[in-house]
Amino acid sequence: MKKININKLKYWAKDLYNLGFYHVLSVNMLLKLFGFASQLFVAWWLTTEEIGQFGIMQSFLMYVVLLGGLGFNTSTLKLCSEKRNFDEKILIHKKALQYSLFLSIASVIIFLILNYFGLLVQNIKMRFPFAIFLLSAIPMVLNGIDTSYLQALKEFKKLASINFYSRIFSLILIFILTYLYGLYGLIIANVLGNIVTNVLQYRSILIINKKSNTETIIQGNKVDVYKLHINYSLVSFFANIVYMASAYFDLLIINYLAKDIPSEIGRYAFVLLIVSFFLMISDSARQVLTPIFSENSDQYNSWIGVYDKYKKILIISYTIIAIVGFLVIPFLVGVVYGNKFGNIELLLSILILSWLQNSMTAFLSSAIFGAGEIKVNLYNGIIILPVAIALKYFMILKLDIMGAAISTLIVSFISVCVYYISFKIVARRRFKMINI
Repeated sequence: MKKININKLKYWAKDLYNLGFYHVLSVNMLLKLFGFASQLFVAWWLTTEEIGQFGIMQSFLMYVVLLGGLGFNTSTLKLCSEKRNFDEKILIHKKALQYSLFLSIASVIIFLILNYFGLLVQNIKMRFPFAIFLLSAIPMVLNGIDTSYLQALKEFKKLASINFYSRIFSLILIFILTYLYGLYGLIIANVLGNIVTNVLQYRSILIINKKSNTETIIQGNKVDVYKLHINYSLVSFFANIVYMASAYFDLLIINYLAKDIPSEIGRYAFVLLIVSFFLMISDSARQVLTPIFSENSDQYNSWIGVYDKYKKILIISYTIIAIVGFLVIPFLVGVVYGNKFGNIELLLSILILSWLQNSMTAFLSSAIFGAGEIKVNLYNGIIILPVAIALKYFMILKLDIMGAAISTLIVSFISVCVYYISFKIVARRRFKMINI
């Protein structure tokens, strides 16, 4: 068996530090710990039914954010991470904000109308709080654009600092308002927290952009910004639709098919909340590595070098994290909550395994995206989507919440296989490499 080169692992770890990965990860980890702790307290103040309904509202909100952004966050990340004039990057970011502001407002209005006629949240009591919650979609869309811009500029430390202060403010609001007003307080705190994050990010970007002036580019129309964005944003948008349908379709089905078991919905939503802690880790890696793949996409050796360098350390790290999660989390939940959420060991184990597979799918997707082959990610999603929808619908219909978990595990396995095959195809086609 091949031994792990400790010196190489130390080199990779140091390289990740220089890239800013640990600034992103450490701050995200701290925030997630605070956030998870706050959710533990919030879970005391909310009923299991309210926890489940909040999870369903979050799922619908993600679709509003997706429609409002129309993939401009992805196009911003790709275009601004390329080797181009800094003035162009400023203009690309500015136009993305303008396009997304209009689209996000329109999307919120559409979903408010659908909600009014009872076509979304099935619980009548939750329709008004959901209407309030929808307002957070606008700052969330703008935050996505600003985050992509800061990532593209490799301002990871600044981004981590902004996230730290904004999330601390949000957590304080969540504690106070949820304690005073229950679910309504939690929703209002989320809306205000996203607005504060948006203000802090945009203020930081204005400071960064002060060293340049885009007026000459705007007046001279040297850059067709809209065309640049659309080349990437539309493909990314449709790819995200496919991904969202695959990833969140179970919660939407539960909203309609399993509405008569609100306590089970709450238990499933609570376990998903726990798994979101793991998602933070893989998301941090994706935030750092995506622009690195893009920057090194000109030559095969550079691109595959990034892939090889971080693949092994990520696999080892994710596996250790998953094992620790299996062993520790059920015990902690039992100590804190007793039997409020029942037995979650099997449900949690299945979803952590799903995360482990999805984390590698995200890594492969970043490599493909960085190579400029965004359409490949769309095609992958189109392959996976019908399988995911059919499987999740059938499994939830037969097994309720457990069916949702099992189908998620199966779909995550299919996804990582499809993306790995696509990764090989991209390497052969784009870089003309045969023996890989």
